[in-house]
Amino acid sequence: MTTHEVEEMLSITKKTLIYYENEGLVKPARDSNNYRNYNQEDVSRIKFILLLREMDVTIEEIKQIVKKYDNLFLT
Repeated sequence: MTTHEVEEMLSITKKTLIYYENEGLVKPARDSNNYRNYNQEDVSRIKFILLLREMDVTIEEIKQIVKKYDNLFLT
């Protein structure tokens, strides 16, 4: 899924997506043209991040939550 498709689906900006990537919260694959390519796992993670932000969870706290989740379920 392209950046534009994710922006439209989740009603967020490209700037927000790039910010989450720069903060290490999401790591979309890159295609042969170096465009970001988001898979369903990336989209689900972004939805989770957006939910946490709505609950006023800070980015630093989200980083800790995501790290613990990854350690528990992806290793």
